[in-house]
Order: sequence, then structure tokens, then C-alpha cells
Amino acid sequence: MSEKGKVKRAKAEKRAKPAKAEKRAKPAKAEKPAKPAKAAKPAKPAKAAKPAKPAKAEKRAKPAKAEKPAKPAKAAKPAKAAKAAKAAKPAKAEKRAKPAKAAKPAKPAKAAKPAKAAKAAKAAKPTKANLATGPGARPTLYRESHGGRPGLAARVAKAHAKAAAHDGVEPLNQDGLWALEAWSERPPADPDHLAHESASDEDLPLVPVADTVHAVIRTRWQSGGVAAYGQARCSRGAAVIELFVAPKYRRRGLGRAVLRALLKELRHAGAPEVSLWAHGNLPEAQAFLDAAGWAARRTLFRMLRSGIAPIDLPLPRGYASRTLAEAIGSRDVVAALEGGGDAARVIDGLLAVNAAAFADHPEQGALDRAGFVQRASESWFSADAVFLVCRVAIEPEMPAAYNRIVGFHWVKREPDSALAEVYVVGIPPEAQGRGLAKPLTALGVDHAIAQGAAGVELYVDEGNPRAVATYSALGFSVAFADAQYAPLAPSLPSPSLS
Repeated sequence: MSEKGKVKRAKAEKRAKPAKAEKRAKPAKAEKPAKPAKAAKPAKPAKAAKPAKPAKAEKRAKPAKAEKPAKPAKAAKPAKAAKAAKAAKPAKAEKRAKPAKAAKPAKPAKAAKPAKAAKAAKAAKPTKANLATGPGARPTLYRESHGGRPGLAARVAKAHAKAAAHDGVEPLNQDGLWALEAWSERPPADPDHLAHESASDEDLPLVPVADTVHAVIRTRWQSGGVAAYGQARCSRGAAVIELFVAPKYRRRGLGRAVLRALLKELRHAGAPEVSLWAHGNLPEAQAFLDAAGWAARRTLFRMLRSGIAPIDLPLPRGYASRTLAEAIGSRDVVAALEGGGDAARVIDGLLAVNAAAFADHPEQGALDRAGFVQRASESWFSADAVFLVCRVAIEPEMPAAYNRIVGFHWVKREPDSALAEVYVVGIPPEAQGRGLAKPLTALGVDHAIAQGAAGVELYVDEGNPRAVATYSALGFSVAFADAQYAPLAPSLPSPSLS
């Protein structure tokens, strides 16, 4: 085909294109104001069905996305968790409240421990080797004449200090402490005669006329301390008892056991008189002795003068004072006695005045050379604190043994004590009523104050009203009282105390 023919043919085809013919005569465009087709557009089957396409419709209105907060699957998660928790809950609950851990404080084995202790206590019943402190405890008795027990005496001294600190008063007086010290210093004797347990009267050896019996109840442990202690000092046919129970072991009947054992000893020895000192006369001691059938027969006042004001009273005319150190020319009283001569005669004159002044006093009146040396060997003794009052001229009516001494005042002060003590003021009956008592007492009090004492104390018998009045006039007042008890029955009481 020629080139011309090809062009013609193309033109013919162009004119015959149906699309172009429709474009020029678009029926829709001619009827624009009432576009039927456009109005019906929404109802076009194909276009209207588009939103209902299964895939697209689900995409636009996905129920899951629209209801995210309340997705059935997500809402059901707690239920799953609950199921899972239910399955695991018992284990967690058990962990938190494990019965074994919660019950630890009240484990049966621990609760049963007291029973074990009770069994051990039953096994520790009183025996000769290991005395118990429960009901039925029996003290062990020791005689001073049979030898000393230094270790045991030291334990008694320790228990005594605890009882004194607890009660505010020492349960043993100076004589009792000396007896305890003497027991500790004696060499041990034959073990067969060293001690015996309190038994029947027939089994006990006789107590010598002058001896001290010690009754001791030890604690449960063989190497332990002292639960209760008592001593009976026998001298000149009379016996004096002192005892105490350690504070921790009171109200167990130990005091009765000690007193019963000592009374058995004294009953067997046939001591005609027996008494017991209750220092401080505490209510507990009163109740104990009242139940045992004892009554107070003598009261000893402890009087106290506080302050540092001196009394400064001169002696009556015709009398002079000097210290014991000045009178014997030495502060070593023991050496002066051993050397004899004038020094020994002065001391013997002092002891004679003491015996006359305290003739009715069973303890102080018995002071002799040995007792004086014992006191002079104490750490508190000073020959400068013993004051002698003498007549300036010898009186013919005075017995020669007095060696011109008509009175003395002995001052005592422990090295670690703030208080000094009017230890003894003695005036024989022949020199009484001459105005010597107050100035003689003032001599010692003023000396103690000059030496730095914060106060002065003294002991005086309630049955000596003249002395009580004298001390009261000098500024002393009653602080407390010791009581000496005796059995209500005239003879020695039965040892069967309830």
C-alpha cells in the first residue's frame, strides 16, 4: 500500500472511533440539572455494593477494633488469670502462713523444757555432798574449835554483804563478824571432825563452854555461794545467836532450818540461856520470831547526830583528860601491853573501869586483855581516839585499881566511813552523878568532827534512860533499833520449829 493510502486509512479509522462520537453527544452532560445518573449513583449496584464487600466491610467496621476496651478475649484474661491464680494460690497462701514457722514460739519441745528442769530439780534433792535450798534443806554445822574453813567463811562474808545492802542493816554485829573472821583464819582440822549435818541430839558431840558453832546452807551447786547462815556464840554459860538468809533464797524455810539446827546443838550442850539478835528489828524478823515463839526482851537504840558543829563542853573543875597514846607514851597498844610497866597498868585500869561500868552488860562487861588487843588490832583503832578522864588529885575513896581513871570515851571510825561512832563511854558507879557524862561524850564527838567525820552515831540500851537523855541533849536522835529476843518459855526452846 502506498503512503497516500495509508494516510487515508488512518483518517478513516479516526473518524470511526465510537468513544469520540460519544464524547460529543454525552447524554449525561445535556441533562446536567437533573442528572439522573448522578442521582442514582448511590444506588448503583456495583458502587452500592462496594461497602458490602466482604473484605472491605470487615476492614471498616472491624468489631474487634471498635470494641478494643471490651474485647471479649481481653476481658476474659482476668478469668484466665483467676484460673491460673486458683491453681497457684494454695502454694502462695501456704508460703505466707506456714504452720511450722508461725508455731515456732510454742513448739512442743520448747514448752516441755520446764518439765526437764523439774526432773533436774528432783534429781538435786538435798544430799550430804550437794545441799538443796528447797523444803527440807538441812544445814551443815561447823565448830570453830574443830578448825577453820577459809573458803567457806569468805562466801559467808560475801552473802552477808549482799544481805546488808538489801536490808540496810548488817545482820551480824561486830562480835559476829569477828567470830567469822576467826573461823576463816583457823587452820583446817581433821576432816572427820570438820563438819556434820544436823541430826538427832544423840549423834551430836558436846559444844565446849566457849566455842562458836556455824550453820551453813549452800546453794544447789556444790561450788556455789551461801543461801543461809547462822552462828551461836557460847560464852560464860550463855549463847547468842545471829542468822541471815540471802535475799534470793528467802521464804523457803531456810531461816527456820538454821535456827532449828543451832538450837539442837545448844540443847544438847545444856546452855542455860539463849538469845537472838535481830538487827534493825525488821518486820520480817519480827514475824519470823513471833511464829517461832520468841519475844523481844531488850532493845538497843542506834542514835545519830548529823552535822559538823562541835559541842565544846568543858570538864568539871578538878578533872582533866588525856588520850591513851599520851597516857602510855605510845600509839602501839599491843606492844605496850606486852612490855608491862606503867603502860600495862594504865590499860588494866581502863579495863577495870569498863568492867565496873558495864557489870550488868553481858558483852561489853566481859572485855579483857585479849579482847582489847583484838580491838586494838583493827584498822579503825587509834590510841589518839581513846580519851581518859582522871582526877587531878587521888581520891582516897576511889579503888586503887582505877589508877586515877574515872571515865573513858572510845571513838571508832572505819577507814571508808563518813561516820564516826561513840564506841564506848564508860563511867564507874562511884564516879557517876558528877557531871562527867556530857563533857566526856563531847570530847570524842569534837575529836571525830575535827578529823573530818560528817556525823557521829552511837548505840545505847533502851533500858538506860539516863544515857538516852544525855545523848538526846547533845543532839542525837534515834535512827533505828536492834532487838534481842529470847524464848517465851524459861527453858531452852524445843528445836522442832514449825
